Amino acid sequence: MTSPSTPVVPAPTTTQPRQAATPPHLTNTQRLLGIDLARGLALIGMMAAHFMLSTTPELLNPTTWGGLVNGRSSILFATLAGVSLALTTGRTTPPTGDDLIAARGKILIRGATIYVIGAFLTALDTPIAVILQTYGILFALAVPFLTLTRRTLILIAIPLTIVGPLLTYSLTSASNLFLLSLPLPESLFNPSYPALSWMPFILTGMAIGRTNLTLKKTQAGLVALGVALAVIGYSSVTLTSMTAEALSTESSNTAKDDDNTTDIETPYIDDQEYGTATLEDLEPGQFLVNGFVRDEINLEGLECTDSTYTDSTTDQRDVNCYRYEELSTPTESTENIDLNEVILAPVRDLATTWATADPHSATPHEIVGSGGFAIAVVGLCLLIAHAARYVLYPIIAMGSMSLTIYSLHVLTYRFMQETVMMSGQFTWGLWLGSIIALAGFASLWRMKFTKGPLERGVNTIIRATTPHGECSPMTDSRFSANSKSASGFDASTDVKKPQELAESSPAQHGTGDPDPTNQEQCKDTP
Repeated sequence: MTSPSTPVVPAPTTTQPRQAATPPHLTNTQRLLGIDLARGLALIGMMAAHFMLSTTPELLNPTTWGGLVNGRSSILFATLAGVSLALTTGRTTPPTGDDLIAARGKILIRGATIYVIGAFLTALDTPIAVILQTYGILFALAVPFLTLTRRTLILIAIPLTIVGPLLTYSLTSASNLFLLSLPLPESLFNPSYPALSWMPFILTGMAIGRTNLTLKKTQAGLVALGVALAVIGYSSVTLTSMTAEALSTESSNTAKDDDNTTDIETPYIDDQEYGTATLEDLEPGQFLVNGFVRDEINLEGLECTDSTYTDSTTDQRDVNCYRYEELSTPTESTENIDLNEVILAPVRDLATTWATADPHSATPHEIVGSGGFAIAVVGLCLLIAHAARYVLYPIIAMGSMSLTIYSLHVLTYRFMQETVMMSGQFTWGLWLGSIIALAGFASLWRMKFTKGPLERGVNTIIRATTPHGECSPMTDSRFSANSKSASGFDASTDVKKPQELAESSPAQHGTGDPDPTNQEQCKDTP
């Protein structure tokens, strides 16, 4: 006897809208294309500066706007280093426990390796001030700040815009400058990339990386914030210049009014007039002063030498006097020290030194102004990178392997430097040719490999020298595909389902060098 068959009801199915296919090298969900784009633009800007694009940008003269690359490109590069550090150490959540220990080790090894590469490029003796040694030191200096939140990073970065340049200025002005002959201190205080003055860029970048960069409002906010800081930093130079000028005027007036040092009263001695009297005209007790017979003299404020000698007929006393200000030095006497000048002089000199925002001046004005410029560029690149990812792909590819591209640029520049230096002007052809060659190489390489050649080498060193190598993931439940907040947004504000994550913009997490530490990246295969 057979039992009646039970009809099988098929489970309902939902048809998902078909997504447009995107090449694998553009859909790596562990990368933020905007960060790679910004880094690629920074590389192009630094290359332009090396090829003698040195005009001073003027707001109303578009032909000079290319001068924006000077100094600002390297500052953008340093700011992006801070972003990378945050993205590779937990993104919005600072690392703790074993993750923190692993992150510190990797960053120190990465920084040391980059420093060695920079030393090699510096040894090529090109006119380029190689940034990689400072870059490596900044990595090491950033290690103590890995556990800090975005708010704390910002609160530390703000005073460092003053303290960093002040330390650099003070230490380089001190008498123990012999320390600068050592490689490490020279990298800390060198005029092009002083690490102490550049720490605000690293910390600001880390604060940016601790932010949810997938939100359009965050990206637009970075642009607005950057523009505001740039305006404040550059426009406030005028105020500092006025302060320096006022201090100089005050010092000049003080010098004129100081009788002890500039206007010594000598009523009986006038070294600007000379009489015709001689020793024969003197009576006992009289003095011969500049050819005049005097009954008494006022020696106040003078340095005198007193000697007595005897000629054939009489005993004579020879007193030679000079104005005190002509002979004295600060070490000989402290009676006439102007305390106001002692206090005002260093402040005046510092204000005069800081009254600029010129490239590589490392003043608070440059830090705020050019730092704001970098923040605005990062925000703008995040806004446009996904929409223009195909058009801008060569630049994005360059940014994804910035260590390799920068090193190749310095190496190839070694064979072009004589032509560049002899031209004395911007060599457009060599610049464009270098960009095309390096962008073409990066594009082809990126289609086959996840990392550039030098990036792969650095990661190999890290894997060989750390317990978990480059493959120990930074645990952050908000970035897990199985978590309640798969998008990486704060669970308390924006919780998205896996489906929503899949429908979000591709390539919205991670960055270039250093690459995020995740199992997929560790495969490092074509």
